[in-house]
Amino acid sequence: MNKIILAIICILFSAAVVNAQLPKFIDYQAIVRNSNGEIIRANPVSLKFSIISNSINGQSVYTEMHTVSTNNFGVVSLEIGNGSVLAGTFRNIDWQSGKYFLKTFTDLTGGEHFTEMGTVEILVLGAAVQSENSTAIVDSDAIPNDSYVTDYDGNVYERVEIGNQVWLSSNLKSQHYADGTKITGVYSYEDLNENAEEYGRLYTWNAAMNNEVPTIRVPVFVQGVCPSGYHLPSLEEWEELKNYIKTTYKVGGGLIGLKLKEEGGTHWNNRNGKLGNNETGFSAIGAGSVSIAGSQKLFRDLKDVTTFWSATKYANNADQARIFKLYDSGATATAGGSNKTNGYSVRCVKD
Repeated sequence: MNKIILAIICILFSAAVVNAQLPKFIDYQAIVRNSNGEIIRANPVSLKFSIISNSINGQSVYTEMHTVSTNNFGVVSLEIGNGSVLAGTFRNIDWQSGKYFLKTFTDLTGGEHFTEMGTVEILVLGAAVQSENSTAIVDSDAIPNDSYVTDYDGNVYERVEIGNQVWLSSNLKSQHYADGTKITGVYSYEDLNENAEEYGRLYTWNAAMNNEVPTIRVPVFVQGVCPSGYHLPSLEEWEELKNYIKTTYKVGGGLIGLKLKEEGGTHWNNRNGKLGNNETGFSAIGAGSVSIAGSQKLFRDLKDVTTFWSATKYANNADQARIFKLYDSGATATAGGSNKTNGYSVRCVKD
């Protein structure tokens, strides 16, 4: 059996607390990989957690287990404190009495033959624990910041290096800007949250830009809706991606799209017999779009087309902005534009 590798992204006390001192549970997210570094997608796994006091080799004060499934991105999300209790009482833990550590065990089959994965310190922030925004974090040395990015809402994104650029390898899902401000003009396909989880969210151009100054060609960094350290790509940066694929893989036309699209047909209709091979790791999926006309929303093209906003305005039409589009097997950094009120996907590139 392949060993599971957990890349711990975040451990956060939920804002839902019993009182000012005691967190009701701990939100936990991790990406699960096997010993070859491959993400374990849509697979049942069991996790057991022990909270250890004073030191890594200290006494266990609480233990519970969860049987959950990873999502299509290999992420597990659960609440420590709301699992099947094996020992102790979560609400009796005195978080301010000393150091605490989280020991994690896993079983890839969803059973109870656990393998120990390691132990990390939980840092409880004393000032925050006095409020309804109580917070605990994993020791920062345990967080793989060079491989993953987390947005304000706690959504986790892998990074992928393509040429001289570093991209998020999945569509943005955030409903808040990096400063916590709620986004206006963000949608999930057919208004279903499960579609947002699987395909990412759809943003109007103004929502994607967060009212920042648009570019014409030069890639001035417009953070917009992106997490800190990342920005909405300009059209020039989309063209750089496209040209890198042309040069590196010596392909053109529709074959460019195949290098960008996820492997297989899970999120693409196979209309022309050409499925993606995702050689770049960009993992594009057919996220569709939404057109907004007053209170009316028209969703279309799921699994057929995906369109990404750029931070580049369309000089000849103030109502439009430039886009990068994948359709069937092709890829186009369009010379035209699209209406800013449309809802399209967002991919972020590193500053």
